[in-house]
Amino acid sequence: MAPTIQTNVAAVPTSVGAPSNAAPHISSASKDSLATALAPIQKAEIKVDLADLQKNLSQSVERLNKMMRQSGRNISFAIDPSLEVPIITIKNEETGEVIRQIPNEVVVQVAHSVDALKGLLHNTKI
Repeated sequence: MAPTIQTNVAAVPTSVGAPSNAAPHISSASKDSLATALAPIQKAEIKVDLADLQKNLSQSVERLNKMMRQSGRNISFAIDPSLEVPIITIKNEETGEVIRQIPNEVVVQVAHSVDALKGLLHNTKI
């Protein structure tokens, strides 16, 4: 004989004359709070002064280079003007020869070439 399964589900009464699939009543206060919760959030407006940031960055690089010279290290920092990336150079103190550059000089040259070609690849009128 098959086992019997019992459930504790109570029948939900429906009002007379109302269809069984009718939507439940939602108060206007609930509708207002729901509309507020679902309203799109406005984006914050951030104002940046690029000239001021560039000036601060240049001053920071100058201070860093001054500190390196005072400590007897031949490490120099610079910002490439066209690529706007930092470049670190380590030189031999006696000869002035560049021992190491980060990023590598070849990488910087390739980046300059790609930057120069950018206009040629995308400058078309439709």
